[in-house]
Amino acid sequence: GELSDDHTGTVPVVAHAIRWFAMEGAAAKEVCCLYATAPFVRASDLRQGLDMLRSTEADFAFSVTSYAFPIQRALRITGGQRVAMFQPEHLGTRSQDLEEAWHDAGQFY
Repeated sequence: GELSDDHTGTVPVVAHAIRWFAMEGAAAKEVCCLYATAPFVRASDLRQGLDMLRSTEADFAFSVTSYAFPIQRALRITGGQRVAMFQPEHLGTRSQDLEEAWHDAGQFY
């Protein structure tokens, strides 16, 4: 079907499931999408996500993790096999003075 291809994102799939369950008389107030590629998610992480969802009145919650190294020092490979900083203004900034950055952990939504 239209959802079973390599280009369909998570949101359309979850929205389809929510609509299907609602048509079957099982409307949900809250939904969790847990990826099969994240087998080590702890129940406590799911509970914390649900607690945060409820306490902040957000539309959704998801797991994040911090980058292991300051993203302000990220590099790109340029022509001629050279590198350049994305943010060269941080070349001399101490790591502990840079803002911590986070990214989607890809576990649950």
